[in-house]
Amino acid sequence: MMVRNEKKGMTAGEIADKICEIAPEALQETWDNSGFLAGSRKHPVTKVLTCLDLDFSVLKEAERLGCEMIVTHHPLLFSGIKKLTDEDPAGRLIRQLVQHDIAVYSCHTPFDKTKGGNNDVLAGVLKLSNVRNLAGEKVGSPEDMVMRKAEADIGRCGEFRRPISVEELVERLSEGLGIRPESIRIATGDREGADGSELRFHKAGLCTGAGADLLPMAQKLGCDVFVTGDVKYHEAQEAAAYGICLIDAGHYGTEKLFGKTMQSMLTSMLPARVEVLASGVDLDPFQLG
Repeated sequence: MMVRNEKKGMTAGEIADKICEIAPEALQETWDNSGFLAGSRKHPVTKVLTCLDLDFSVLKEAERLGCEMIVTHHPLLFSGIKKLTDEDPAGRLIRQLVQHDIAVYSCHTPFDKTKGGNNDVLAGVLKLSNVRNLAGEKVGSPEDMVMRKAEADIGRCGEFRRPISVEELVERLSEGLGIRPESIRIATGDREGADGSELRFHKAGLCTGAGADLLPMAQKLGCDVFVTGDVKYHEAQEAAAYGICLIDAGHYGTEKLFGKTMQSMLTSMLPARVEVLASGVDLDPFQLG
């Protein structure tokens, strides 16, 4: 009698449940679309690939590595789709995922908010102490965050152990995030303090991705610098009016460490029979000349 050689991993659904222990789906913003987005929850998985975004290059990487599941930060789909054809990039990608039987789970704003997630990683890169949410409260457990549903949990604030200059802050971001210093934009009306001395920062607010709309919360907490990405012209003007230096390290730059962070978390939670790999594909859409 032929014996079937079944994979000895976990199901995609079981892995999704583990991710929800880290960052519950209930934490997501109303406009978000985090969760199990493609494939079958019963699908057996022995290899997982983590990545910031999913495109054709990441899909090829997953196929080459033999991964049956991909965990992304940005959702594969944000809104409803009207067609699944090869003429549409999103449709073509989904068709290929189905053809190759690869499951997809996206963990977006829940991972921005959760303790140890994207914003805590960025706070660590900045070497902040006394890290709290943007209401000045201690960062709670995922369960606490689900209960209170506070907008402030999507960002962080903290204090520098000693006052630092703009140049030092840019250096920390460049080295910690692995991005080029010249890709970091600085919006500040004056590089000097009120007494003519070099401007130095004492307290920082931050939000990975695009979080300049949280500036008013940072200003109320007395932050003198705010770090985020995707800063618009009028947001930079608003920061100047608040007297806050606004640092734009890019949407990609501030969130690119998701893959390695999620890989580390899942590796510590999943049994050894499931291997978790972080994508090595550079998906930054902007290249410096």
